[in-house]
Amino acid sequence: MRLSLGDTHRVIEVMADDRAVAATVPASLVRLKLGPGFHTLSAAWNDQVSNAIVDGSTGGLRAMELIGTTGIWGHRILWQARSVETLRERLTMARLVADVDLRR
Repeated sequence: MRLSLGDTHRVIEVMADDRAVAATVPASLVRLKLGPGFHTLSAAWNDQVSNAIVDGSTGGLRAMELIGTTGIWGHRILWQARSVETLRERLTMARLVADVDLRR
């Protein structure tokens, strides 16, 4: 999910296990279905890449937020693990931009 108040207006590409899955914009949500095990989420913007390792189990649900900030130091992006309950409360403010099943 991207829903940070300081988020940049730019499109940020998201990858899972080196596969492009979605182009995100502020206030957007991507739902990924991944198989059990460790997976790498990546987001690239300009010359920076932010990676997060997610450990998934069968039937498990993980929530990750991609946070983009702009300030005097420039633009930064980073992944932040969130509780499902925390993001569930904010889902009504986001729009689904991709629903991708990578379990194959």
